[in-house]
Amino acid sequence: MESVRTLALALEGRRKLVNLPTDLTNRLKSNLKGCYPQALELTGANLHEPLSTAFLAKWPTFQDLIKARPQSVRSFYYAHNSRGESVIKRRLEIIHASTALTHDQPVLQVGSMMTRTLVGQLKVLQKNILKHDQLIAQTFQALPEAKIFSSFPGAGAALAPRLLAAFGSDRSRYKDAPQIQKYSGIAPHPVSFILTQPPFPASFQLSAPVSSILAQCGVKQMILNRIALIFFLQ
Repeated sequence: MESVRTLALALEGRRKLVNLPTDLTNRLKSNLKGCYPQALELTGANLHEPLSTAFLAKWPTFQDLIKARPQSVRSFYYAHNSRGESVIKRRLEIIHASTALTHDQPVLQVGSMMTRTLVGQLKVLQKNILKHDQLIAQTFQALPEAKIFSSFPGAGAALAPRLLAAFGSDRSRYKDAPQIQKYSGIAPHPVSFILTQPPFPASFQLSAPVSSILAQCGVKQMILNRIALIFFLQ
């Protein structure tokens, strides 16, 4: 089915995109350490998050930041859903007590340029990951099997579409529920069967994508038993 292929490709595309910010955030962190280390404490642990990129886009140097009124900084955090009073108070104290790491103009000029460049790239990634999320959600909800996979314990907005893409929507592929269990690797054939029936039938082989999804998400055998039974009987 074309919709299932769209879902699978969108999920794969998203997976590739979410791996890209790691290199960019490492570069950004290294750059900030050399010219604007206060930003690492003022933006939180994840430099690829919207709050961090918005903060650095608004105040790309410490010299820009200290020109801002405390109320403006407080309003910024509130606008980006960071409203813990103790956290905001600590960050404002850091700004008030800090001094610029350097006043060397060439260092500041090149450092802020690099910050803006990396932040711009992270923002583009954020937008495209969001577009993938929207396509995944829309495609998944339009499929008849969405209700089945959404009903499984622990199968939230992230896991349910991945399971549907891995198992597919064509239930005729599976002769019975045990075959789905074997496909997912929770009920493998006995060694005697493998040794006496070479080669191992392709339709009964453990699916690497399904196995990977289940391992990453920590899905227990109980859940997979339910997937097999409901998916086969519905």
